[in-house]
Amino acid sequence: MKLTTIEKFLLLAQHPDKGRFVISDIQLNHSILGLLFIKMFEDDGIFLDNNRIVINENYEPVDPILSDMVMNIRKSRRKRRLRTWIMKLSGKAPKYKRTILEQMQKKGLLRIEVKKIIVFITYNKVYLEDQEIRDGLIKILRNAVLEEKELTPEMLVLLAMSEACKMHRVYVSTRAELRTFRASLKKIIKDNPVANDVEQSIRQVQAAIVAIVATSAAAAAASSSR
Repeated sequence: MKLTTIEKFLLLAQHPDKGRFVISDIQLNHSILGLLFIKMFEDDGIFLDNNRIVINENYEPVDPILSDMVMNIRKSRRKRRLRTWIMKLSGKAPKYKRTILEQMQKKGLLRIEVKKIIVFITYNKVYLEDQEIRDGLIKILRNAVLEEKELTPEMLVLLAMSEACKMHRVYVSTRAELRTFRASLKKIIKDNPVANDVEQSIRQVQAAIVAIVATSAAAAAASSSR
C-alpha cells in the first residue's frame, strides 16, 4: 500500500493504543499545513521568491485540500512568507486533518470513533488499525538516525517534522538512547545541504512550527498567570 508523507507522519504521531496523538493539536495542525506546503514544492506548484511563496501560473492541483490552499494564496494581494501562510491557514487545518484521517480510515490504517459527552457535543478518538506499519516506519527512521545513514528526501521531511514537534520518544525508550538520538538527529538535519527550494522549504517549515508552538505556549502561560 502506497502512503503519502502526511499519512506516514500521522501514523508516527499517533499513540499506539490510546486513541490520540502524542503531540498537541497546535503541533499536529501546523505540521500538516507545513507538509502540504512541502508537497506543493515537490510538485513544482510553488516556489520561493525572496523567501516568499509564489504559485506557478499553471499549477492546478487535483487534491481538493491543495486546491483550497492555492485558492486562498492566489486571493492574497501580496506575497507572504511560508511561516505567515502556515499561521493564516491554521483555522483550516482541523478540516484538512479530518479529511486526511477519513482517507486513512478508508485505507484501513486508522479507525475513527465518535464519542459523545452529551447529546450535542461529540469528539473523535483515533486508533491504529495496523501497528506493524507504524512500527516499520519507526524502525527505518530510528536506524537511519542512530547509524547516521544517508537519508532519502522523504525521510528528511519526516525527521525534520519529528524534530520540530519534539517526537524523539516515538523512536527510542531509554534515556541513554534518547540523548544519542537527539544529538544525531540535530546533526543530520544541520549537516544536510540545502540545495533547492524543497530542502529550503523543509527548513522553513521546521523553523515555523517551532516558532509558532513556542509563541502559542508563551501566550497560554501569560493568559493563565493573569
